[in-house]
Amino acid sequence: MDCLGSDSRQTFRIRFLTPTAFKSKRQFVIVPDVRLLFQNLLMRYNHCYSGEKEVDQETLDYITEHVRITSYNLKSCYFPRTMSKSDKIPAFVGGLTLYVSGPQSIRGLVAMLLTFGEASGVGIKTSMGMGGICLLPDHGVKRTAKE
Repeated sequence: MDCLGSDSRQTFRIRFLTPTAFKSKRQFVIVPDVRLLFQNLLMRYNHCYSGEKEVDQETLDYITEHVRITSYNLKSCYFPRTMSKSDKIPAFVGGLTLYVSGPQSIRGLVAMLLTFGEASGVGIKTSMGMGGICLLPDHGVKRTAKE
């Protein structure tokens, strides 16, 4: 919750540590999408703290309008659903950078959701080990104590 009020950065580097995938319209999505990423994080956060899985569409739309992927280094892979080698989920691993435009409040919300995602995971099958993420340090412009 400290992320909401702090002066959050505008860029976030995310590393997908374990195979990650989303599902949309009953299809696996193996390319990160800002809307699917934050829809999933909002759903997980709401479920954890209020017991509901509903996502406020206005909030999701606002995030989607102000967050964009600026770079990525991804690789497709498969996650075995069972011990059978033929039953695999298509996924991706690697990293990406997000840029958040807009006021501090949206940057704080994005920071909070991504920090929460480090504990909850993101995407499908997180209980099986998929969707592990970590936030990487920002190597952008360093702020001085006077700023």
